[in-house]
Amino acid sequence: MLIQDINAFTPKQVKQEMQNAKDEGRNYFIFRHKTKTGELKTVEVFSHPYSFKDNRTLLLSMVNDITPQRLSDDELWHYEKRLEEQVKIETNKQEKLFGTTIVLLLLLIAVLSYFLYRLSRLQKSYKDANMQYENLFDASSSIAMIATDTQGTITAFNKAAQKMLGYRASEVINKHTPQIFHEPDELERQDSFRAFLETFTASGPQKETFTYISKDKTPKQVALEITAITDSQGKKSGYLGIARDVTEKLRAQQKLKENETKLQKLNEALHQEVEAQVKQIRQKISSCKNRQNSRLWEI
Repeated sequence: MLIQDINAFTPKQVKQEMQNAKDEGRNYFIFRHKTKTGELKTVEVFSHPYSFKDNRTLLLSMVNDITPQRLSDDELWHYEKRLEEQVKIETNKQEKLFGTTIVLLLLLIAVLSYFLYRLSRLQKSYKDANMQYENLFDASSSIAMIATDTQGTITAFNKAAQKMLGYRASEVINKHTPQIFHEPDELERQDSFRAFLETFTASGPQKETFTYISKDKTPKQVALEITAITDSQGKKSGYLGIARDVTEKLRAQQKLKENETKLQKLNEALHQEVEAQVKQIRQKISSCKNRQNSRLWEI
């Protein structure tokens, strides 16, 4: 144990009593000591250093219990009363400090409660906004949306993308880049998919037709638009790719083009046929006129 575990005075009170003893020319101190049971006793303490042969120096204290003399010794009562007054003053200070601390703690708790309330509201708003985003992200049944981080790794993969490409979201999110969907020849000039994304979006959102290969190796023509995603500070945080399957549209356009070509050829053939028929008719008319003129001359 330490002597402070026995002495009921605070360090400040001990220092004050030492100063009192010095001022009054006393060679002893008046303290209050606690017993094992918690009882307080008034004691006088005589202390002086004691040196050992091994160069250790300890403080030797003789402690006399003078509690019984309190009622009979006016001088001791004077000392003890003054010490008790000091204890009372210190206790009042501590009580005031404790009260002030309690008030500050209550105020801090109130402020923290307010901020926790605001935080809970913000978390709810964020959760609602995130849910709306997820609902909007998955709302379209025909437009595939694929989000990536700045390195190109997939971070979001909506239901339309799963339907179009045959992959589950769990198979690609945080595992692959969209490069696994592209026809290899289309990206052969790029060092990485990240380089492709940076090049493709360098001048803003871009839209182009690419060939996607689904999980079952089916090629699909898609109109792909890629946009850079930025955070609240304007720093790039990822990319969003929006792909629409235009395979059937391109087939229809190709079919229409082929039909237009056939129709053009048919029109040209018909025009040639008409011109041939007209030429024949003109020749017949000219022949008839020549015969008529010959007869007139004969007449």
